[in-house]
Amino acid sequence: KIVSVCFHPLIVFSLLYIGLLQQTRSYWQIQNNTLYANTLTITLAIISIGVIFILYKLKLISTITLENRKDRIWGFSCFMIMLILLLFLFPKNLPTHIILIINLLWALETILLITLFWKISAHLFFWGIAVGFCYNHPSFLNINPLLFFPLCLFLAGIIATARLQLNSHKPLQVYVGFILGFCHTCLLSYLLF
Repeated sequence: KIVSVCFHPLIVFSLLYIGLLQQTRSYWQIQNNTLYANTLTITLAIISIGVIFILYKLKLISTITLENRKDRIWGFSCFMIMLILLLFLFPKNLPTHIILIINLLWALETILLITLFWKISAHLFFWGIAVGFCYNHPSFLNINPLLFFPLCLFLAGIIATARLQLNSHKPLQVYVGFILGFCHTCLLSYLLF
């Protein structure tokens, strides 16, 4: 349960974003803008988590972990609003970060549409995006793919195991979530680069 909460789909982007941000080539050249971007991202992540708690206290959602369809629609919609704010508040000279935000907005739209018809693992969907981004852009992020890519795969495996042990998903929902997230990022990479 702890793994599922710590790597909640609405938190995982902020965690991965901060990690990837530190690896970009432009980090040392635009330290002030990056500090601003980090602060903005962390602030909006905290606000997003706060909104989830408020929705829970108002009984608009039944669980903080967004287990059912109605909860997911509310949670992901609120997070999309936060990301749109982030997109407009971001310094425009940070293209890597803009691409990450656009990727997540598109991902949230995708998972919201899928949620209307079927429940897939949002946890693994977002980890599929992380693995796909590391796979497609190791030179763009200035990271060692032999370290970061397997690390993301390992974490995705731990999270998948946790989701299955909690009986939150069936194996097919976990696999489809990861594969869709990975393919989502591959498609976005193909379209942008």
